Amino acid sequence: MRSALAVLLLVAAVALAACGDAEELSKEDTTTLNASRSDLDDALDTEEVLRTSKDEATALRTKVRRIIARGSLENGGKPDEFGLAALGELRELVPSLVIERGDEVVALDQAATKAFLANALTDPAAALLPAARSEVAAITEVAGGDDVGPDTKAGGQTVTVYMRQAERDIRPVWPRLADRLKKAREEL
Repeated sequence: MRSALAVLLLVAAVALAACGDAEELSKEDTTTLNASRSDLDDALDTEEVLRTSKDEATALRTKVRRIIARGSLENGGKPDEFGLAALGELRELVPSLVIERGDEVVALDQAATKAFLANALTDPAAALLPAARSEVAAITEVAGGDDVGPDTKAGGQTVTVYMRQAERDIRPVWPRLADRLKKAREEL
C-alpha cells in the first residue's frame, strides 16, 4: 500500500511540475529559435566550404578582407548607405559575419569577423566559432525560460526535438557547443 501511495505522490509531483510549462513558445521566441537555427546552418555551410576547398577558402577570405578594407564599416554607429551596402555584400559571402534583426542587417559582428580572417585558412571551425557560440547562447536563453519545458512546442516541433537536432548537427564541428545544447535540453 505504501509503494502505491509513493507512486501516486510521485505522479502528482511530476504533473504539478509540468503545469508551469507553456504549451507553445511565444511567437518572438519561436522566431528567435528559427533564426538561430538558420544562422547555425549558415555557419556550418561556411565551415564546410573552408574545410573542403582551400581555393574557395582563400577567395572568400580575400573578398571579406577587401570589403572590410574599404572602411565603410568603421562608422561606429549606425551604418550609412555605404556601410549597409558592405554589410549586404558580407551577408551574401559569409552570413555569420553580420548581425541581423529580423530581415534587416544592422551591424558587423566584429568578433566573428576577426576570428574568420584569422582562422579561415588554417582552422575552419575556429573561424566560425564566435558566430556559432552566439547562436547557441540565443537558443539556450530561450530554452532556459521559466515556462519552457520538454514538451513546449516551437512551431511544429517540441523544444526538445529542436535542440536535439541542432546538437546533432553541430557536434562534429563544435562538440563543446553541442554539449551546451545537450545540457540545456536535459535541464528542460
